[in-house]
Amino acid sequence: MLNKRHVQLQPLVSIVVPIYNSDKFLPRCLSSICKQTYDNIEIILVDDGSTDDSLRITQEFAKKDSRIRVITQKNGGPTVSRKNGIKTAKGSYIITEDSDDWLDRRLVEKCIKAINEEKNVDVVKFGYINEPSKIEKNALNDGQIKKRVLEGEEINQVIKCLIYDTSCNHVWNEMVKKELYDFGDELFKTLIKKGEDAQTNLQVFQKAKKVVFLEDNLYHYTDNPDGATNSINPGDVIYNVKDNIYLNKIREKVANDRFGSVNKTSLINTTLSMLSGKIIRILASSKNPEADLLEIENGLGDELSHYLLGFDKTKLNHSSLKKMICVNIISGDYEKNIKYRPFCKLLKRIGKVK
Repeated sequence: MLNKRHVQLQPLVSIVVPIYNSDKFLPRCLSSICKQTYDNIEIILVDDGSTDDSLRITQEFAKKDSRIRVITQKNGGPTVSRKNGIKTAKGSYIITEDSDDWLDRRLVEKCIKAINEEKNVDVVKFGYINEPSKIEKNALNDGQIKKRVLEGEEINQVIKCLIYDTSCNHVWNEMVKKELYDFGDELFKTLIKKGEDAQTNLQVFQKAKKVVFLEDNLYHYTDNPDGATNSINPGDVIYNVKDNIYLNKIREKVANDRFGSVNKTSLINTTLSMLSGKIIRILASSKNPEADLLEIENGLGDELSHYLLGFDKTKLNHSSLKKMICVNIISGDYEKNIKYRPFCKLLKRIGKVK
């Protein structure tokens, strides 16, 4: 345990946890925070209208640890919960944790150590471990980030990763200086359900002047089949793709402002890859795939068609768009399989490919 007199000289760190129906995992999550070796923390638990035992659990933990504050709100989703938690935070630095995950007990201590060693640090990134597979992911993103400490224009490495590679998006494996969050920024005012991590980090890393990457894997990410990121139905697909289109507009603006150009074809592929992956999952489990596909088509049709053909129409003719959808995104095996033919037809109709 760190010496208490020394801890008082260290910055207050706020740990924000959005919570919705997480009673199965919540005790483990909260215990890992309360047992941090760095004492100078506040713990903000935002209950998003849970209907299970989550609120009772948070209140029980709050009785035992005076550093805990519980906020209750009507259900608005994890993005709203995280935003409300950060707004009320008093700490100089923020960590956001998902309620089904848990922290290494030395996570905050090691982040603060890096901040004290490097000075004037805006963001500390740390690696994580997928649970229960135990697959480890280092903070340098398998070599995409070239240096442990980035300053000034070197941070463009992270921003390019956020624009073109979804593996860099996570907000839960970082400690961020609170002043980097700006909820009044017009570009980021619209709250999205899918891709909110990338939306947040595109803002944060544009403002960051110094970023430190730790070698340690300090966060345990739970691959929860019942979690929000794993739910799938036609409504989810429609919202997810619309959110992705909105996020790509942010990516396009950031790329143009920062680098003077954008790889629009890469962003289109991001949207189509998401759409194909979601629909394949629906087709694998749906009792009425034709009805689900029709619901998706009706929900997306005009908007996605306009986005696909209007976004890069000077470079993509119908023939190349057809190839992108039915060859690059969907393998020949899928197209030959009668089960997936309605999927290819749907994409062709949405993209108005002839």
